Amino acid sequence: MFDSKKLMLHMKEKGYTNASIAEAVSNLGVEIKENSFKAYRQNRASPRIEVLCAIAEVLGIAEQELFDNKNHYVKKFLDDNNDEQIIKIPMFKLGTTLDSLNSMDNCDFMHIENKLVKSYGIKNLIAIKIEGDSMLPLCKNNDTVIIELFKNNIFSKIDNIYFMAYGDILQIKRVQFIKEKEISIISLNQDYPSLNPKKDYTILGKLLLKVNVEYF
Repeated sequence: MFDSKKLMLHMKEKGYTNASIAEAVSNLGVEIKENSFKAYRQNRASPRIEVLCAIAEVLGIAEQELFDNKNHYVKKFLDDNNDEQIIKIPMFKLGTTLDSLNSMDNCDFMHIENKLVKSYGIKNLIAIKIEGDSMLPLCKNNDTVIIELFKNNIFSKIDNIYFMAYGDILQIKRVQFIKEKEISIISLNQDYPSLNPKKDYTILGKLLLKVNVEYF
């Protein structure tokens, strides 16, 4: 059974308020409001599994540490909400380097319902946190998109929005294929210029879905 006292203890130890932990959880792609934590701490509600996993991720603890010591309750909760329902995929910031993606050093993780992406290979999925306005109007600052990486960089050359590395920087751009090895890279935000690189780019994957986070 979820133990609100343990939640309060871990939040206090890590210096989190209701507002700051709600923001941290939302930054992992799990939308939640400050009032929800007030309800948890007052025993008026218990977190959903994806929220619980994200809270544990933010606090740097195992999910079991937010339960009381009645192990049969813990086992039942985890059995009822197993990995077949919730998956964890690596998350990076837009504009990070290709080396970071390849090594996955110190990356964060996002919890998401498996049913949203179950038709895709989980090992080929990553999440990208949007920062700035380069993807307006499709995505706003703090939105998160799920990317399917191409296997062996094999894909059909169809004009579309792609996840790519231009030089060493990871970007999401609209791509138009002009000739065999010539493309036009078009920013979704028309305030940014288009590019026509002859080389030094790699198309890595495509967008699957967007997770929108609103702050009030």
